[in-house]
Amino acid sequence: MYYYEALVSEYRYQQRSLLTYQSDTSLKSGSIVSVPYGKKTVPAIIITKVQKPYFPTKAIVDQLSEISVPNDFLQLFDWLKDYYPYGYGPIAKLFLPNYANYANNSSISNNISTTNNPKMTKDQTSAVSQILSSDNSSFLIHGETGTGKTRIYTELAIEAVKRQKSVIILVPEISLVEQTYTTFAKIFHDSVLQMHSALSKKEHRLAWTKIYNTHSPVVVIGTRSAIFAPTKNLGLVIVDEMHEASYKQDSSPRYNALRVAAKRASINKAKIVYGSATPSISDYYLAKKTHTPIIRITNKALPTQKVDNVIVDIKNKQNFTKNDFLSDILLNKITNSLTKKEQSLVFLNRRGTAKQTLCNQCGWQSLCPRCDIPLTLHSDQYKNRCHVCGYSSKPPLRCPDCDSVDIISRSPGTKAITEALVRLYPEARIQRFDTDNLASEKISLHYKAIQSGDIDILVGTQMLGKGLDLPRLSVVGIVNADTSLSMPDFSSTEKNYQMIHQAVGRVGRGHTNGSVVLQTLRPDSSILSAAMQQNWHKLYATEITERQRFNFPPFVFMMIISASRNTDTSAEAYLKKLVVTITKMNHKATVSDPTPSFYAKSNSQHNWHIIIRSSNRNTLTNIMTALPAGNHTIDIDPLNLL
Repeated sequence: MYYYEALVSEYRYQQRSLLTYQSDTSLKSGSIVSVPYGKKTVPAIIITKVQKPYFPTKAIVDQLSEISVPNDFLQLFDWLKDYYPYGYGPIAKLFLPNYANYANNSSISNNISTTNNPKMTKDQTSAVSQILSSDNSSFLIHGETGTGKTRIYTELAIEAVKRQKSVIILVPEISLVEQTYTTFAKIFHDSVLQMHSALSKKEHRLAWTKIYNTHSPVVVIGTRSAIFAPTKNLGLVIVDEMHEASYKQDSSPRYNALRVAAKRASINKAKIVYGSATPSISDYYLAKKTHTPIIRITNKALPTQKVDNVIVDIKNKQNFTKNDFLSDILLNKITNSLTKKEQSLVFLNRRGTAKQTLCNQCGWQSLCPRCDIPLTLHSDQYKNRCHVCGYSSKPPLRCPDCDSVDIISRSPGTKAITEALVRLYPEARIQRFDTDNLASEKISLHYKAIQSGDIDILVGTQMLGKGLDLPRLSVVGIVNADTSLSMPDFSSTEKNYQMIHQAVGRVGRGHTNGSVVLQTLRPDSSILSAAMQQNWHKLYATEITERQRFNFPPFVFMMIISASRNTDTSAEAYLKKLVVTITKMNHKATVSDPTPSFYAKSNSQHNWHIIIRSSNRNTLTNIMTALPAGNHTIDIDPLNLL
């Protein structure tokens, strides 16, 4: 009889230990088996052979196939379990989804066609040369929108495949997979495979096994989970639009794909390339601190088209005679684009709808004096509260800047905007895209129609501002550019800037002249002006100073512990006990008082949290592993505090 410690792929298993099973046959590390867990039979990965334990063990049901997980997976797991110390069950599911069976060996053609690959610009050639010739393994391409970062990626992938190395390309949204897949399939044909959550279980199983069984190089394109594709001879990892928050998983284990990608590349001695027009403040600071080469590209890949930028003051009601939310200037631009048979994009930032105290006359908003982030209005107590430090104050009856009593909080949704456009342009083909859409309305299903110009007006949220190349797009309207600035979070200014910068970058990409209409309560805002001018370094200089002053990332590591209860009192009391427990650990960390979460109530539950900060990340993981089990959730390295 043989005994093995196994990594069980079952979300319910939240312990941080391997389970021991017995087997009549000898098994190798990495073998995929099925094991009993409770009343179910679930997949598991054999980790190591052990001596017969002193406790009774259950028998391994079956070895699922001759397939075993790649050796680099075992190394990645060993790192992941310590860097993100969550339960082993959810971690295992990253490597081994629940498959009923595994496909037989498959082959993939490995021919490369460069006939339709456009000639590289001088900047693109220089970037490729620098990456290929450098001894560095990590690179950041800080390339403006429209500078052709994708062309750099294809060239790097061609060189990797020629060296018999596989490639993983991560994009932030499923809506971008189709666009990227189309580009790479023209070059690599059947060697290109997709991996993302929109695939059915059968499709995902077939993709996984095809990648595993193929000995020729493959190019895998997908969202964050694609970093766990079982490729052989990995030589290149590309993380496009690396600033996007969707690279951070919002359920256990709450990993950041950028960090996992870096580790997997390191294990395989592969190069990793990050790309963005608007890299995050923290990641850019980290790149500079670690001497990661930053390749700056500003010249457009195609001849630059004229872009007309217009800022509209929302406070001036004379700008809105036809509609309460769509300015006359924006509507005139849309009318002209329809006449020319071009496309328009009406963009809303739906990163939350904070009930914040805002002056409708001058744009003043109530900020926390300790954290410099917007306070959130809690109407039940009629108090403005800070969701980071707990500071509270009564909302003023008059604006302290202009003495106006016109203090509001409102923002339209995509449905209301779409209905207004349908009334104004009954003959136009209008399509709404946002996360609330039905499955039949997802952008991935309409990609070809958007590209060909079969849709005249697109209405949507963040997904339409993320890397899409829309050749017929000539007008971008940003309905309320201030929404993110009202969010009670240290990253609100950065996210607001990124949203505008990326949206502006959808036009003037060498296809047609364009216009950008930005509607705002703060027409004199230096950050909004910088975003319209795509002056990212101005944002960085301002934000990095503020982050250091108020002790936010990248100058500190953070962790959020959240609890949901039937009442505010019970949620607060539970977290107060945790604060006492953490304080007794005597770690070098600061722990906030319990405060209501930004989404203070959901599904009849009252949500509260505490925030822990430390200059040493290991301090946070030590606290995380030392805490007793309880009905709470932990997010280490949160991208925001909402």
